[in-house]
Amino acid sequence: RDKLKKENAELSEKVNELTKEKLEWQEALNENKFYKDFLGLKEEHDDFTFQSARVIARDAGDVFGTLTIDCGSIDGISAHDVVITADGLVGYVDTVAPTYSTVITILNPALNVGAYDRRTDDSGIVTGSIELAGKGRCIMTDLNRYSTAVDGDYIVTSGGGGVFPAGLIVGTVSTVSQDESKLTLHAEIEPAADILNCRNVMVITSF
Repeated sequence: RDKLKKENAELSEKVNELTKEKLEWQEALNENKFYKDFLGLKEEHDDFTFQSARVIARDAGDVFGTLTIDCGSIDGISAHDVVITADGLVGYVDTVAPTYSTVITILNPALNVGAYDRRTDDSGIVTGSIELAGKGRCIMTDLNRYSTAVDGDYIVTSGGGGVFPAGLIVGTVSTVSQDESKLTLHAEIEPAADILNCRNVMVITSF
């Protein structure tokens, strides 16, 4: 019986080691894909300076997807640095500590991004809304009422204001409708980045 107990303990320890190795391997695989995806973005924007970061916490009570990353001022992060994934825009850095930072996402009404429809060239402002945050979407306001924007159009940053570089993908148009004043249009936007589930991000520290 003592021998069996010892063997079981040894087997349990071995299983734990193998499980740990598997998790480390999967993490390495994910990171390799992450950097491979960013390689094309870096080549396209060779004037960008990137700092990779991991999402280490999310505010469970915040419907706007506010998150915390494992990089701070000692890594060269500053307030309003833009945060992205290989797929698209996530948001920007709100507050910075030495070893971590909090990030406001484009689902948050506090964030406003100048953007335009890549097909029609119509411009507007992308921001968050309480109504859409629960669906993981944001809204583009101030579209010209004669805009021909339709579902599926790509929305990209315009670069106005100096906070967000031009040409970053924000997402795609989901629906277009008139606002209450009937003077302009607004569009629901499906973000390109998986804002509520992303684990690895890049911070653009200069451009």
